[in-house]
Amino acid sequence: MGLKIDYWRAEVERLWALDDASRNNFLSTMLADVRPTSAAGESLGSLDELYRAPVLSKEGLRRLSEDLPDASKTFGRHTAGTTGDPTRIWLSKDELGRMLGVRDYCMSHYGVQLGDREGRIWGRPQNGWKPWLKDCLMNRRVFHPLGPDALETVKAILAYQPGYLYGYSSLILEAARLVEAHQLDVPTLAVVICTAETILPSQKAYIASQFRCPVAEEYGSTEFDIIAFECRNGHRHLVNPWLLVEPTEEGAVVSDVSRRTQSIVRYAQGDAVQVEDVACTILGASECLTAIEGRSINRFAFVSATEKFHAVEFARAMDSYFEDKNVQFRFCVEQRAFGRFHLMVPAQDQTDECKLKQHVERHIHEAAGCEITVEIGPLQSAGKTHYFSSKIEHTNDS
Repeated sequence: MGLKIDYWRAEVERLWALDDASRNNFLSTMLADVRPTSAAGESLGSLDELYRAPVLSKEGLRRLSEDLPDASKTFGRHTAGTTGDPTRIWLSKDELGRMLGVRDYCMSHYGVQLGDREGRIWGRPQNGWKPWLKDCLMNRRVFHPLGPDALETVKAILAYQPGYLYGYSSLILEAARLVEAHQLDVPTLAVVICTAETILPSQKAYIASQFRCPVAEEYGSTEFDIIAFECRNGHRHLVNPWLLVEPTEEGAVVSDVSRRTQSIVRYAQGDAVQVEDVACTILGASECLTAIEGRSINRFAFVSATEKFHAVEFARAMDSYFEDKNVQFRFCVEQRAFGRFHLMVPAQDQTDECKLKQHVERHIHEAAGCEITVEIGPLQSAGKTHYFSSKIEHTNDS
């Protein structure tokens, strides 16, 4: 396809080998050349100008992208996002090549290359010849191990003998549970890459034990593809040398200094993240995402209109429950009213609901000093999930 992936992967390696001063000089030079447009419509030619620019929302991105480029010269990517508002991303060959060069760079850390046989554990496969052709070109098959045919689907994944697995954390976890429950033979895998959903440390260790290979977390988005990727030491490194990531009160703000087809600078990613220098240099930058807490709108659980606690406590409560009981399963917590939370787990799971309810309520009381009520119910979602979502209108963080 003329994407020069090997060239761009080598360029990624070269740029991460630069010292901080040299990389900042490179970014400044590229900004002066590309001059992307800010949310206010101003041309940005330096790092100082970029950092002073206003934050770009999804709505702002759509407004800046109303004039579509020549489709014969660009590649399109589409996302509905967590808000359900459609966003169209346009990329030139070089821009898509950079993204895939970053992806190849990350995968090579685990001895995998783009084009190696991939078992993609995803939502239900799309019908039609275009998705089929794309999967053939990418040397992958898409599987959905949920529902009455889940066991047969997992057997099909293993029979396919992929070089690595890639997909939704919750669905990979479900596949691992079926491997253990039915003592299935697993082919040699280089790595399991979990994306799109939060995964707990105990869940990651469980998946690694069942598939007998490392488990790596990927963090990214349709707009930028991979932003951070986990190294063998367990750090989620920033890995795209053309991106700048700023943790702010409103969540991650990401800028691509190389994008010519579509300006995306100081873009509100929406996820709450923490960035720290961990002094590990085996992959990408030494700056890593030490916390990814999901969409900023879902960061807090409310006990009342004025009392709240951080929703990450639900993840910690479930992680400790999994370790205490030596079990693993998918879950999602949903808030529908102040102080009341629905903890949804797979209906077929043999969980002691009373003990699970008591464990979570006790953890929240001890960790956050809040009294809450937890109700257990069946998990219905068959697609991408997050461990916490709020269905109440009161989401003011002040």
